[in-house]
Amino acid sequence: GPSTYAQIDLNRVDNYPGGLQDVAKVTMGRFTVAPAYQPFMVSYIDGPPVGTCLVSNSLNGGDPPFATDSGLDAGTQLTISGPNGNQNVPLIAGGGDAETTISANGSYLSAGAYTIGNGSGGADVKSFSAAISIPALPNMTSPQPDSANPFSVNRSSGLVVTWTGGSPNSSILLTGQSATDNTFTTGAAFECSLSTSGSTFTVPAYVLLALPAGSNARLDFLPSAIPAVFSAPGLNLGFVSAQRDYFASLTIK
Repeated sequence: GPSTYAQIDLNRVDNYPGGLQDVAKVTMGRFTVAPAYQPFMVSYIDGPPVGTCLVSNSLNGGDPPFATDSGLDAGTQLTISGPNGNQNVPLIAGGGDAETTISANGSYLSAGAYTIGNGSGGADVKSFSAAISIPALPNMTSPQPDSANPFSVNRSSGLVVTWTGGSPNSSILLTGQSATDNTFTTGAAFECSLSTSGSTFTVPAYVLLALPAGSNARLDFLPSAIPAVFSAPGLNLGFVSAQRDYFASLTIK
């Protein structure tokens, strides 16, 4: 039968070509899965083990094969409370994805404890309160993030990524993609799971050799808080995540 889920993402992102912004993204939906794929759903939504990478021959990384997907009505807005005050995130009437800039200069999502609630709720998802703690997250140092000059990568040599800082209560996802042309319709992508206990990781040559060469490529360094689980009447699964997104343009040779 259909399942219901909620994903609340608190993200600090590079506001290219300079600066930061804090964004809240809310996805609430009802989905079913084609019977042939049901035994493999955990594999579709799971990430690679720490220290390993996965490669996909498409730019979307291999979306789960939902047979149907529809939005959920969870009320009119979410309220986020944290060390820097409160922020409201409007929700779409009747359900659907919602994304709101909660700080245009990236000054809201500092380290600390946050709670998220939806007041009296909506027709599908009733009232809930979720909590997450954002630790000090790692800072990417190489390749240079948010640079106007693409970082040149020789596929046969691998790609060394370095960072500083971090916390045991955080993790790092490293993703990359390269398109065959500037329409960004065809290409390949990879993702690697990294431990914050280190300060460097080399994307193996055999991963990069699966990507097409060219200048239509990017790298995202994504340190995150450990996701928090919450429950609510009308939901089978509820998650809150907090993430920092470092972006670097690549030229792959």
